[in-house]
Amino acid sequence: MDYEALIILPVTLDNEGTDKAIQGIRDEIGRFGGSVARVDMLGKRTFARPMKKHSTGFYARMWFELGGESIAPLLARLKLNDDVFRLQVLRNEGGAPVEEVEEAAAPEAPAPEAAAPKAPAAKPEPIAEVSNG
Repeated sequence: MDYEALIILPVTLDNEGTDKAIQGIRDEIGRFGGSVARVDMLGKRTFARPMKKHSTGFYARMWFELGGESIAPLLARLKLNDDVFRLQVLRNEGGAPVEEVEEAAAPEAPAPEAAAPKAPAAKPEPIAEVSNG
């Protein structure tokens, strides 16, 4: 199955530390027979509200393939990783990164007078959230 993960790393890590943490997550996925398709580093961001006395973190998005029976053991292993501040995993039904799915599925824009209001698209439910602490 295809999954998308939003990963928050602690701000105490430097650039080398964030790269090492992402590589550690890649290695864990590989140990469970999965493969990482893409990683986007989103940079340092401020939280909407403080979490565990922290107000910022390094964000990354990762798309990977992994068997459905392996997701729970993977999350249990990542929960023990001190370099992962928070992690949320979603099942990616389309199989491609979300931006690519939205671009491919978007029809040509109709004329402004012919455009009808659209209902908001349903967001996927998270499979699990992992928080160390």
